[in-house]
Amino acid sequence: MKRLFVLLSLVLLVALAACGGQTPEAETQPTVESAVETLPTEAPAVEEAAPPAEEPSETTPLAHTADPALVNKLWFWERRDPNGGATTAIDVPTPSEYNLIFNDDGTFFAQLDCNRGSGIYATPGDGSLMMELGMTTKALCPETSLFNQMLETFPGAAQYRIEGDGATLAIVWANGGPIDYYTAEAAADVTPTGAVDAALVGTVWQWLGTITAVEPIAVADSTRYTIEFLEDGTAAITADCNTVLAQYTADGSAITLTPGPSTLVACPEDSQADLFTQQLSGAALYFFLDGDLYIDLIADSGTMHFGELPTIDLPAPDAGEPTGTVNAPDGIFPVSYTHLTLPTSDLV
Repeated sequence: MKRLFVLLSLVLLVALAACGGQTPEAETQPTVESAVETLPTEAPAVEEAAPPAEEPSETTPLAHTADPALVNKLWFWERRDPNGGATTAIDVPTPSEYNLIFNDDGTFFAQLDCNRGSGIYATPGDGSLMMELGMTTKALCPETSLFNQMLETFPGAAQYRIEGDGATLAIVWANGGPIDYYTAEAAADVTPTGAVDAALVGTVWQWLGTITAVEPIAVADSTRYTIEFLEDGTAAITADCNTVLAQYTADGSAITLTPGPSTLVACPEDSQADLFTQQLSGAALYFFLDGDLYIDLIADSGTMHFGELPTIDLPAPDAGEPTGTVNAPDGIFPVSYTHLTLPTSDLV
């Protein structure tokens, strides 16, 4: 029995060896947790977009407050002080040919030797000054002209001050630049000089309209806008409810006109006075056609049309003859006055 037990044990060992002697390991299968990608339990944080950069705002125009000590004066350029800088000093030999006029409404007129120009300015009331030149004529001045030097003033101006009891204007450039000095002392004593065309003199010209490349400018009441050229080189302008004294020269077909001091009456809302004076300051050439006067403006910006203002010449009534007064509303009769005194026999 013992021998049989040993024999059976040997047979069992041989059988186990034939099968590899070990129990094969099962292939590891991925679990559900390892096979499926773990989903986040919270939504991923969204990166906040950076706030848009603020666009730089346009420069706010300077508030303008008309300075009574500055406006409505004819300022003559006298000299330029380098003010410690490298700019060349200038003594203007003919100040009457280089001048400025500042208007209450923030516009200015300039004579730059043989050229004329206009622009805008602002005086906020703190001594600062901004100037921007607009249109100018383009005549070729002599080689000795200071036209270009005066042009430099307008972009350079930063401050101003009135000195000498209101008789001297100092325009100070930005960043410690030079100083331009103007004087108004001789304004009232200036004797206008220059060529005068006899065909212009002796007639009161009424503005009939302006022809432009865009559209014609119509005048509602031409009798409110007139100009009379005088033999002494001055011109009397009626700009609606105000009067303006100007200087002019007319030689050949060229004309220059510089408006000067003006009355300051507030005109009606429909007034075209500002447009009228601004266009006159841009006069460049003139000619006559069928008895009417035409003035071409600088930079081909238009042609002003003028006609003779009709007048009525009535004989004085005889002594002792009864008279009556006719008061006609403005605009009914295109005449130089609307208050006529007539003999009663002429009244209907």
